[in-house]
Amino acid sequence: MKTQYLRLGIASLLTLILGSCSQDATDGTFPQETGKEIVFSTSIMQTRTQTTDRKTVFVDEDHIGVFVLNRSTSATLHSNLNYLYKENAWSSETPVTFPLDGSDVNFYAYYPYAEGSTATVFDFTVSTDQAANGLNPSDLLLAENVTSEANDEAVTLSFTHALALLEVKVTLPAGVKADKVILKAHTTASVDLKAQTATVKSDVPVSEITLMRLSDDTFRGVVPAQELSERCIKIIGDNGASYRYTADSPTTLQANSINTITAICQ
Repeated sequence: MKTQYLRLGIASLLTLILGSCSQDATDGTFPQETGKEIVFSTSIMQTRTQTTDRKTVFVDEDHIGVFVLNRSTSATLHSNLNYLYKENAWSSETPVTFPLDGSDVNFYAYYPYAEGSTATVFDFTVSTDQAANGLNPSDLLLAENVTSEANDEAVTLSFTHALALLEVKVTLPAGVKADKVILKAHTTASVDLKAQTATVKSDVPVSEITLMRLSDDTFRGVVPAQELSERCIKIIGDNGASYRYTADSPTTLQANSINTITAICQ
């Protein structure tokens, strides 16, 4: 059974300081004169990124990365700007304005923020211990706005889940509870912000991923969309025994969806 993620309309309200700025403040791309400030609208006013009842929200201290490209030439004007969510607003240390020459620009954003990323194409690898680290560091979100104009009141960013959420419902022999669920899957995706895609790198060997416990019999994990083998799930019971679940056929995980497997081991 497949359940569609709720699409997340996220964008951000950015308060900028008007006035002159140095060449360093705009990383040397825009002229020293101040143009019209870029304001990001938002329809989410919660705090921290978390998956709760199939929804995702942002919370204080979350960071997103934003790229700004010239629409006509595709030249990068701003690379991997770090926006911080705090008290229902987003802010960046680098003030951003529309180009003074009136040229249109496109915006591409992603979560979670990765320091040092300078290109719109990069690799993203999920955590192999999602039981300890949770889903947030692995829950890749992508957004774009390629229709904005300088006279717009705000630039809207609508994020979607780029990876697949797997939910495993476990049934073990009577009296045995699942202590740990381990998934064998590919963990790395090649991300293209301009194309808004995250494609699994199947040439990288599969890894063992410890899933996060949601309840006594339900476990979740985030991985790139891919086809899983029939014997991709191992369950460790609270009695110390190991159980291998075998599906009738390979399972295809869809991005931006909750993919459910019912693992019955008797």
